[in-house]
Amino acid sequence: MSPQPKPEDATRSDSMGFFNLGKGWMPLEYVLLVKCLDPEGNVKYRELTSRSLHPVEALGMVTTFQDSCRHKIMRDATRFRESE
Repeated sequence: MSPQPKPEDATRSDSMGFFNLGKGWMPLEYVLLVKCLDPEGNVKYRELTSRSLHPVEALGMVTTFQDSCRHKIMRDATRFRESE
């Protein structure tokens, strides 16, 4: 189980490892989906994008991420079947 973030960490962009891209990489735009707790303790999702990002490009970024996730899931499923 991962450690629970502290409330004082909530305003820090690095509290969950955001933008840890590695040496030499510089972020230009972002689409961010955050699972969080609202003030009443309910789980909610917040969508955030950089201000200059056009919605069509944001959709392309999300689609690329979705395709990457699908590829990883299928690759892992194939490895699981091969290990049986």
